[in-house]
Amino acid sequence: TEFPDIRVDYFRPQPGLKPALACFLSHIHRHLPQKKTFDHLQGLEAFYGGPFIYCSEATKELLIRLERRAHRINFAKQVVEAHDFTHADKKLKLKTIPLETPTMIELSIERSIRVTLFDANHCPGAVMFLIENDEKSILYTGDIRAEPWWVEAIARHPVLVPYTMGIKRLSTLYLDTSCVSRENLYQDFITKAEGIKELIEKIMKYPKDVTFHFNTWTFGYEDVWIHVDRYQHRLFRSIKAKSASAQGPYLNGFAFGNSAIEGRLTNNPECRFHSCDRKLECPGLQGKKVVYIVPIITRVGNVEVQEIGIGQGDLESHSELPLHSDNLKMVVNIIGSTMSPQVKELLLHAVHSRSEALSLGWGTDEKIAFSILSKVLTKVAETKELSMKELIVDGAEVKKEWDAKVEDCVLGENGEWLPTRVSFPYSRHSSYKELRHLVGKFRPLDVYPCVVDENNWSESTSIRALFGDHCSGDQFAHDEEM
Repeated sequence: TEFPDIRVDYFRPQPGLKPALACFLSHIHRHLPQKKTFDHLQGLEAFYGGPFIYCSEATKELLIRLERRAHRINFAKQVVEAHDFTHADKKLKLKTIPLETPTMIELSIERSIRVTLFDANHCPGAVMFLIENDEKSILYTGDIRAEPWWVEAIARHPVLVPYTMGIKRLSTLYLDTSCVSRENLYQDFITKAEGIKELIEKIMKYPKDVTFHFNTWTFGYEDVWIHVDRYQHRLFRSIKAKSASAQGPYLNGFAFGNSAIEGRLTNNPECRFHSCDRKLECPGLQGKKVVYIVPIITRVGNVEVQEIGIGQGDLESHSELPLHSDNLKMVVNIIGSTMSPQVKELLLHAVHSRSEALSLGWGTDEKIAFSILSKVLTKVAETKELSMKELIVDGAEVKKEWDAKVEDCVLGENGEWLPTRVSFPYSRHSSYKELRHLVGKFRPLDVYPCVVDENNWSESTSIRALFGDHCSGDQFAHDEEM
């Protein structure tokens, strides 16, 4: 590695390596294990006594206010009397660096590095790290959405111009490869703006007495949030200042002279557009005709590709299916008398676990998740592992079957019957085409993937095959490791 004395998005001790002299946190999402990667907070809860952790101001403010879902639900229902902030004890450990501001960090008396943070176009607080010394330089992307406008903007930044104009070369570009594949599923995504346009055009067809619920809320979808619950509202009030997040004043409002300008987020339940936690039984959804809005990554023909197993565990855990009495009965009814001993053992283990939940790792709609369960639960029980492609295909097939069975529709303004589930493409990760555009701008000596499916790796998915023609070097460290 170029900088062996630092760690990025990893906070556990590593046998055989010296303790880090500086740590960095790109953002606060978690990942699931299907792609053999780590979540960005791995080991953070037990991280005591080590070096400072450097991050953006928004990441710090959000992180120290995060609460586990079970506890915040209990607090909202007055089952418990006090907040329990998971990472509040890290407040003094976290040191913030302003965006786009080169900052010298002293690792030891004789060694320093220069670090610059850039917005990653992924979620509030998410950043890339440019790390340099006199001999080497790396760009660690974390999770990014490399839309064309974003790539062109960072390519013109004065700090990055030497690298994009060929005056300097990055030693390694550590790249978010969450959605990298030559397959059609991940080749190209429409921009987030185009996805929002599609969503607006769809919801305009519904009558004004319809209430909409955004059925997946995790950091990164703020552009389509309006009504949020108190927990979400409190989180985002913490980044109200523009110094914390460029979206802060827009989302939360700001003071303009003696006037208070309202932001777009509200906790008024009378709003028609909700993204509140359904466990809280928001009064604004009770007795209403509700249409559920579900984000997808992209469409390939008639297949909708959902964001499966990526970026979960921050605001609402879609990776777990609670197995309280009603849910357990539904699972048993779905599987029926054909339940195998392996599935029975898996369910019993989940029911008696601390979380009383079954780890799923896919699905953004409860009804769809239950339906997918009937298709893939046996494979989960027998193999304990599924490839991302299998989950996507199974999920897409079952979703189509589910949609075909939906009888509860809404009569639109123009007399047509409209579904109670609306999808729109809105990916928070980059397509393969977008990443090639980004790599081509920098032409680094090497590219190292941050997300790898080791079980399905082949020469066709090597860095040489995927990005080699856009690199200045001919030695690819990850390919040699594999």
